Amino acid sequence: MEETKQKITHPVKRILILFIGLIFIAFGVAFSIKSNLGTSPISSIPYALNLITGFSVRTMIVNFLFVVFQIILRKQ
Repeated sequence: MEETKQKITHPVKRILILFIGLIFIAFGVAFSIKSNLGTSPISSIPYALNLITGFSVRTMIVNFLFVVFQIILRKQ
């Protein structure tokens, strides 16, 4: 029996999965910071912005911007 993988091609589903993934990343970073485990290098920019502004959702926003920049760079 052959296994077939289903591709997610609908743009709304892909964007929804992207946001769900970004939310998981943001929670993971927040939990690691609150438990004094430190941050990874990719999370250091949002963490520094959090310390400056006090707005804790920056992790998700900055990671979303990283994804947008990656899309822009791929098109070039």
